[in-house]
Amino acid sequence: MMNFTTMLCKRLSVKELVTNVPVYPSITDGSSGGLSLMFRRWATKKQAGSTKNGRDSKPKNLGVKKFGGERVIPGNIIVRQRGTRFHPGDYVGMGKDHTLYALKEGKCEV
Repeated sequence: MMNFTTMLCKRLSVKELVTNVPVYPSITDGSSGGLSLMFRRWATKKQAGSTKNGRDSKPKNLGVKKFGGERVIPGNIIVRQRGTRFHPGDYVGMGKDHTLYALKEGKCEV
């Protein structure tokens, strides 16, 4: 005696089984076919939140480094600035980024 599955396979081919099962059943149908869950696709939206992050800049450490009356040696930075808010005096040099630095040993004056 043949069992049920071998009898079913002999009567129907695989092609007939696949073509007769609805892939997208209608909403009012209510029944789901055997292969409908395998091929169903859902609406998705790509997330794009990470592109707006990560633009924090590092600190520039501007300002006065040596105040009036402090002792300086050649090469000491006196002021780090943007633009020429402070101008170099005697024995003070200015870098390309407007940094003022000591050229000779001495004391800072205001």
